[in-house]
Amino acid sequence: MTLTPAGKQAVAGILSMEHNLSILLPFIEPKGNREHDLKLKKQCISNRYVLLLLIQLLQDSANSRFLLTNCKRILSVADFFKDNTSSLISSIFHWTNPLRTMVNLLDKPHQAVVPLMDIISEEIPKLSC
Repeated sequence: MTLTPAGKQAVAGILSMEHNLSILLPFIEPKGNREHDLKLKKQCISNRYVLLLLIQLLQDSANSRFLLTNCKRILSVADFFKDNTSSLISSIFHWTNPLRTMVNLLDKPHQAVVPLMDIISEEIPKLSC
């Protein structure tokens, strides 16, 4: 289902509905318990699959309200796995950068316009159409 563009969008749409992601996050979310977190660092299939679904969601979701609602949990997972040896898993940190920027801008909405314009002007030349 995640191999076709329509399937990717369908998975992202389902995961961003209601509380569907909150069911998956406990599998990959660090708890601050050393023993639990060490188990998370190990590459087991279930953790890897949930991380791949989360990356899929970040790449294909258009539901910004959902992302803002779950941003703290998603960012904690991204920070936890950013130094992972698998480039695919560590790419979650790359895919959360826009979310990180959006959260920083929303903390100070009255000052958000100029930095937002700077981000847009920096990112437009990077687009390859």
